[in-house]
Amino acid sequence: MKRTLSFLSATLLLASMLATPSYAEANKTTATFQSSKSNRSIQAIATDPSLLNGFRVKETNSATVYVVMDGKKRGIVSADVYFKLFNSWDGIREYPSLSSIPDGQVIGENAQLIRFQSSATVYLLDEENGRVVKRGITSASVFNKYNFDWNKIMVLADSLKNAFPDGSLLDK
Repeated sequence: MKRTLSFLSATLLLASMLATPSYAEANKTTATFQSSKSNRSIQAIATDPSLLNGFRVKETNSATVYVVMDGKKRGIVSADVYFKLFNSWDGIREYPSLSSIPDGQVIGENAQLIRFQSSATVYLLDEENGRVVKRGITSASVFNKYNFDWNKIMVLADSLKNAFPDGSLLDK
């Protein structure tokens, strides 16, 4: 029974992802931020934005929350998506401007933390080149650097591993 429910849950997740339109750059809806302030300057790191990988950031006068990934700021499309990955608004860094960080593709509705039953590897379901991919998170320290929530990981049946092509690794 438990195995059937797990397979059914995974199948429903996969079906909803395939039915959901791509949320690439055209979708500008973003998660709203509710707390945290900092006046730290981001300009010192402007020459290498990858040093900010793992930071959740926002501009002082904006509700848009971004996660810096692969040296780019990636807007999160909604609070629902935000809470699929993170536990709270705590730890978001606020800056006067984020213009020195290049824009990346938004974190869309398909985002989810997953792993497969017989594997300890955790993946971020993400979008690359208009398709949903699984990005392997290379270590617990990388997972923690992004402040992902261990309790948000969905366990899928091993039979679904090939349903998602491999994307680039999330390794820093």
